[in-house]
Amino acid sequence: MNNLESKIQQLLGITKNEITFVSIILIGLLIGLLIKLTNANYLHRFQNNPTVYSLLDSIAEIRKTTFIGVDASNQVDVKLVTLDTSVKDEKRPFQSKKKELPKTKININTASKSQLMTLPGVGEKTADLIIEFRKKQTFRTSRDLMKVKGIGIKKYEKMAPYITTN
Repeated sequence: MNNLESKIQQLLGITKNEITFVSIILIGLLIGLLIKLTNANYLHRFQNNPTVYSLLDSIAEIRKTTFIGVDASNQVDVKLVTLDTSVKDEKRPFQSKKKELPKTKININTASKSQLMTLPGVGEKTADLIIEFRKKQTFRTSRDLMKVKGIGIKKYEKMAPYITTN
């Protein structure tokens, strides 16, 4: 080994430390090449496997029908609408109907829970909070609605055209 090292040193004009450094780099490159070839052979086993493609197709089909009620070709399918999968698809969120706004003004002192829920920005929880608030005190003006927890200026401005206190 020393004989080979000294011949390489004389031939290339490099030191013993440089030979060691280059040897370590070459060994690392060979190990990396072996790992790459090993992994390529391992992955090649799955490339033309019909079972893998079948599973991927099944997953793709499930993802396409999740919460939207359409088949793979985007045609509405009544069976899918009623038996839809329970996994939520983040890319295609469930599209709910917009709620119909009230045709006449709603008296917030006497309205039922369902009537309150027709107001923009008012769901079940907010309707319950409005009813609890008015049990303690009546709304003198519509702006008093902002005293209810969860109703700020923006939410109030959305519902103001649809409410009254008379």
